[in-house]
Amino acid sequence: MPMVDGIQVLGIIRRRYPGIRIAILTGKASESNRAACLVSGAELFIEKPISEDGGKGVFNMLNELVSWENREGFSGILREVGLQDVIQMECIGRRSSILEVRNQKPPWGNLH
Repeated sequence: MPMVDGIQVLGIIRRRYPGIRIAILTGKASESNRAACLVSGAELFIEKPISEDGGKGVFNMLNELVSWENREGFSGILREVGLQDVIQMECIGRRSSILEVRNQKPPWGNLH
């Protein structure tokens, strides 16, 4: 865009339409862009997929965003999201949270 960048557009949209849910889909994902978008009000930051399965995953995420209801807390499963990312999002949002992390497999493996 010649006059503004995507993060500036995000800010404009957030100010004009404060109740709208925003997902960023980009081909140039970086940690700094991701952090800036989440701080500026995006609910999702998604790197453009390169496969058909990746496209289906993006569609599913966007579908979840549209049907999402604002409620207290979070319950669910995060796949391919690191614990560091979750903690960083909470810090960027300046929220206090209690985070319970479980691993389905014990660290010592199966004992038979």
